[in-house]
Amino acid sequence: MFNTKWHLALIAIPTFFGLSTSAQAQFYSGAANQAPGASQTYARGLSGSGDQGANLRNFSVSSYNGGFFGGGGNGGPNSQVATPWSSKYGSWIQPANSGVMQDSIARQQAYFQGSMQNQDLELRRLQLKRAAFDEMMYEKMNTPPPELVREEQRLNRLTRARNTPPESEIALGDPLNELLINIQRIQAREGVRGYSIPLDPDVVKHLNVTTTGGSSVGSNAMFKQDSSLEWPIALSTDTFAPYRKRVEANIADMTKAQQEGRIDLGKVADSRKALGGMKSMLFDVRADTSFTDYAAGLEYLSSVGKKVEILAKPGAKNFIDGTYAAKGSTVGELVDYMTSKGLKFAPATSGYEPYYTGFYQSMVTYDIGLSRLAGDQSTMMFQPPPSKKDQ
Repeated sequence: MFNTKWHLALIAIPTFFGLSTSAQAQFYSGAANQAPGASQTYARGLSGSGDQGANLRNFSVSSYNGGFFGGGGNGGPNSQVATPWSSKYGSWIQPANSGVMQDSIARQQAYFQGSMQNQDLELRRLQLKRAAFDEMMYEKMNTPPPELVREEQRLNRLTRARNTPPESEIALGDPLNELLINIQRIQAREGVRGYSIPLDPDVVKHLNVTTTGGSSVGSNAMFKQDSSLEWPIALSTDTFAPYRKRVEANIADMTKAQQEGRIDLGKVADSRKALGGMKSMLFDVRADTSFTDYAAGLEYLSSVGKKVEILAKPGAKNFIDGTYAAKGSTVGELVDYMTSKGLKFAPATSGYEPYYTGFYQSMVTYDIGLSRLAGDQSTMMFQPPPSKKDQ
């Protein structure tokens, strides 16, 4: 067995069965050497040797005239085949005594070459793993934490809410809720209260609220005294009369059940079925209905469906008796009441959007004053880009 630290190279396979040949071994630095002629053998210097055949350029061995294992003719034990050996002290040629030795050398060379290829493959795999790890660490170091991203998004929404967003957004209640969250945050952390800003009772009356829970649907607008079911034109025909009476009766029974502290699930299921029937019937008569009336009918069915879903859950009594409502003579009182009940602003009832616009101005004034009292300097309505002097 040969020492694995040595570098081996395949030299030659002699001719067999009585053929007379002449063999030469040649070393060329850095590359495999193709020997000219089928009967000529060649040796390849392997990288890592101190001298890849610098002193040995041509080497001839005796002709091999005999059987594969020697004997007979001019062959036999004296026949020699050139094989390369290398070390840090130089390179030389050592004869191989038999064809079996040649096969052994070839097998070992193939084994070592395969081992080197496997090591190279493992090295490349480790390099790829290291590169993937470095990329992961780079992204981790340059990615802001989720809480920082969430706070940045909140500040962006707050800035938009303070800068007079479109009236359509105000009517939906989103800017009001952003201002409400910021006011609640400052009052809870800093322990300060804003200036007293009075509110018109008629404005407060038309503000709609809902619960802050993710599963909440609808608002208190469906349970106000002046919010009885008023069916739109598309649903007011005699065709829908049986369904209308059925839904109105079910809602009255469900409301009474909630006031008694229970849920009438039978009426809930029947109301869902009746509303589904009305929607299907409205679709069937769409050709005889204007687009505006058809859209208004679908929207109203959706709002009635939300009312049914509220009555199908515990706690709907608070909507019925007015516990869940906007209350307060000033902005501060209204915010305190909504905070104590876990409420937020809901979209305005159609036709009452101007009340939301007026109330929005009061909320912005209270929020800006409270922020300045708490020492927050970023309360300008618009944040201009920094000038060159500030940079």
